[in-house]
Formats: sequence, structure tokens, C-alpha cells
Amino acid sequence: MKKLFLFLIASIMMIACSKQETNPFLMEWDTPYGLPPFNKIEEKHYLPALEAGIKEQEAEIEAIVNDTAAPTFENTVAAYEKSGALLSKVSLVLFNLSDV
Repeated sequence: MKKLFLFLIASIMMIACSKQETNPFLMEWDTPYGLPPFNKIEEKHYLPALEAGIKEQEAEIEAIVNDTAAPTFENTVAAYEKSGALLSKVSLVLFNLSDV
């Protein structure tokens, strides 16, 4: 199960890395306080980043559901709370700008 999870995450990261040069959401932000690099974000970046975030979180949840280990707080609740980092990253910027 863990091998499948690692494979899925590695696959997602490879896709993300291949788009890294063009989509700021798929890169680490080296800005002060981790703020979004608004000067690099364009409208065309949102949809691919949201799609990648959804796929990433689906893979993370699938790994939690299919984990054969006995359920614990760490491998269920904490793992779920940690899932969807990319999706949160993109949606927080999108919703913040849409509210402005």
C-alpha cells in the first residue's frame, strides 16, 4: 500500500515538475513569508493547478482508505488533514482574489 502511495505521489510530482517552469502554483515559493508570487501568476495557471491539486488529494485519500494497517489517529485523521496541500495553496489564492 505504501509503495502504491509513493508511486502515485511520485507520478503527480513528475507531472508537476514538468509544468513547473510555466505554472507558479506548481513551484515552491521563495517569497518573503511564503506569500504567493502574484507578479508571476496568470489566469491560465489556475485550472491546471486546481486539476493537479485534485488529483494529488484523491491519491492521498485513496492511500488512506486502502492502508492495511490498523487505523490510528496518525494514519487516518492526521493523514487526511495533511492531504490536499496543493489544492489548498491554489484555492486560497483564487478565493482571496475573487473576494477582492
